[in-house]
Amino acid sequence: MSVAREGREAPAVLDRAGYELEVEDTFDDAVLDERLWIPAYLPHWSSRAAAAARYRVGGGSLRLLIEADQPPWCPEFDGQLRTSSLQTGLFAGEVGTDIGQHRFRDGLVVREAQRNTALYTPRYGLFEARARALDDPADMVALWMIGYEDEPHRSAEICIFEIFGRDVGRDTARVGVGLHPFGDPDISDEFEKIPVAIDARKAHDYAALWTPDRVAFYVDERLVKVVQQSPAYPMQFMLDIFESADGAWPASPLERYPKTFVVEHFRGYRPVQGQGARPPAFADLSRGGQGPLSLVGLVLVSHSGTLLEGLREMAVQVAGPGVLIATAGGTEDGRLGTSATRIEAALRLALEGAADVLVLLDLGSAVLSLDVALEMLDPSERRRVRVAEAPLVEGTIVAAVQASLGSSIDEVAMATEQATTLPKHARPGG
Repeated sequence: MSVAREGREAPAVLDRAGYELEVEDTFDDAVLDERLWIPAYLPHWSSRAAAAARYRVGGGSLRLLIEADQPPWCPEFDGQLRTSSLQTGLFAGEVGTDIGQHRFRDGLVVREAQRNTALYTPRYGLFEARARALDDPADMVALWMIGYEDEPHRSAEICIFEIFGRDVGRDTARVGVGLHPFGDPDISDEFEKIPVAIDARKAHDYAALWTPDRVAFYVDERLVKVVQQSPAYPMQFMLDIFESADGAWPASPLERYPKTFVVEHFRGYRPVQGQGARPPAFADLSRGGQGPLSLVGLVLVSHSGTLLEGLREMAVQVAGPGVLIATAGGTEDGRLGTSATRIEAALRLALEGAADVLVLLDLGSAVLSLDVALEMLDPSERRRVRVAEAPLVEGTIVAAVQASLGSSIDEVAMATEQATTLPKHARPGG
C-alpha cells in the first residue's frame, strides 16, 4: 500500500478541523459509565452472566481483564474463546431466532432475551482510543465498530485496530485495520495488518476517520491505510480483549494472569460541516449526560427500508442535520414488511436523544407492528411517544422542518397534520 498515493485523499497527519468532540471517557471514576458502555460481549448469543466483562476502572484507565478462572463466553458457538468486552449498543431478536448483531458464524441462535439499546451509535465521524496491547501469543486486543444491525445488511465492521500478541515485538508491531463486510453486500473485505515501528505494549493512539466516501486509519496520528468504501448506517463500538485456548486450558501459565488490556481514553467526534455533518449522537457530557439532545425526534416506519433511506436523506437536506430521525423499514431479513422489534429499536434510539418522539407511518400493518413495539416500552417511555395522523412523505418533511426550529411536540404534531391539506399542484386560475 502506498500511503503517499492515498494521502492525497486523506490527510497524512490526523486533522480534527471540522469535527467537534461529542463523547469522551477518560476513565477517571471508579465506576464504569454505563450511559456509554454495556459491560458484556454479544450476550444474546450466550447470556449476560457468561458474556460479562471482567474489568477495573478508575485513576485514568480502563483495564479489561482475562483471569485464570474465567470461563469461555459462549462454548456452544465459539469454543474455548474467553473475552472481556465493552460495547455501546445491543440489538437482538427473540429467543430462538437467528436475529442479532455480529453473526460471526452460521447456526447462531439467540439464547437470552436482551433489551435493545443504542447508547452511542453514530454514523460518520472521527474516533480514537489510546491503549496498550499485550505481547502474549494467546491474546488479542481490539477496538471495532460494528453495524447496529437493526437491518440485516447493516452489519459491516470497521476495525480501528486489532493487535495479536504474537504480532507484538520490542520495537515493531503489526496493527490490523480495515473493513469486513459480514452480511453487508455493498462492502468488500479490505483488511490488512500494517507493520508499524512502535512498542505496542506502551500507550499509543489509534484512530479512524469515517466519511461517506472512505475510512482512513491512523496510528499516533499518522496515516497508515485508506479504504475507499464506507458503511452508510449507524455503528456501535466494541472494545475487547480475547484469549484463545485451542488446547490446554487455561491458555497460559497461571503466573501470567490476569491478562490486562489498558485503555487510557476513548473519544468520538462528530462532523459539523460538509458531507456527513450530523447532530450529536450522545448526550452532552458537560451536562452530566442528563437531559435530551432535542425537543422532538422522529421515527419513520415503512414496509420499505429503501424508501426510508431516501426520505431521511431528503428530510436532512431540507431541515438540516440537527433533527434526530430514526427509521424502521422492512423486516429483519430484508423483505418488504414491518417488524415490531425494529420499530422498538428505532423508538429507543429516538427516546434516548429527544424529549418526545413523533412517529410517522405508511400503511395498515405498520400500525399493528407499532402497537406491539409500544407495548415493549415502559409506561414512562410510551407517554413520550405520539403518532402523527399525516402522510409519510409530506408529514416527514414538515415535521423535520418544524422540529429543527426547536418546536414542542404539540407544535410539531399540529404542523405535521396540516400536511394532509398541502396541494400537489396549483389549479389554473386558482
